[in-house]
Amino acid sequence: MDSIETRLDKIESKIDRLVEAMADIRVLDQRVTQNGESLSRAFARIEQHDKVLEKLNGSARVVSFIERAFWVIATAGAGYYFYNFGDKL
Repeated sequence: MDSIETRLDKIESKIDRLVEAMADIRVLDQRVTQNGESLSRAFARIEQHDKVLEKLNGSARVVSFIERAFWVIATAGAGYYFYNFGDKL
């Protein structure tokens, strides 16, 4: 009888460990699911930021062109001024 009881006790302890392992697996599964959802949200936000950056890059090209045009006009104006009125200084 003792051997049957010890065997049953061993089986019971193994079942208890299996139940604990299953609980740990459930917790890990929930964490993996939450991390997957977090990654999905992060990728969606990154895509939104990429769209905004593309718009800003287009605006930067316009601003760069305007800045260059300003300096060309300013240089031409200064050159014109000194060419015509430089001898009076």
